Amino acid sequence: MATDATSMVTAGAAQRFPQPVEADRATALQAYLADHDHACPLCGYNLRGLRGMRCPECDFALQLQLAIVERWRAAWIAGLVGLAMTLGANLLGLTALLGAVLLGLRSSSDWAVEVLILGGPAAVAGTCLALHLKWATTFVTLSTVKRWLVVAACWSLPMVNFLWIMMLLR
Repeated sequence: MATDATSMVTAGAAQRFPQPVEADRATALQAYLADHDHACPLCGYNLRGLRGMRCPECDFALQLQLAIVERWRAAWIAGLVGLAMTLGANLLGLTALLGAVLLGLRSSSDWAVEVLILGGPAAVAGTCLALHLKWATTFVTLSTVKRWLVVAACWSLPMVNFLWIMMLLR
């Protein structure tokens, strides 16, 4: 198999990966499609038994490649949204409170308690958000059930935060 070497930089370390020449790519694609039903990504034509590297129906150029299946990403983003929403809501509340105090709309005696009411959950949400971002690579290794349990925990934080504020502001 003829190859030319191409240099790729991955995580700061240079690695060399052989890149197949065009004839090898066509052979690999044809070998795969010889016994697999696969639709053309553009027109949906069944490419089984394809000869060449273009769809015979729409002339779309094709290539065989490996890709990382990233099913974990939806759960990770869902958790990120729950944590970011909690942090954002608390920071918005703190900003509004600071503005009200500076404009003289709030007395100086009761705003300190409200800072604690909003600041505590903001600190918790910020810490959880930082950990969620830091442990993204660990999140990938979790089972699907464990990932969604983490998401449920991330979304329980805004609910607990809301109940906390409602209870203390009565």
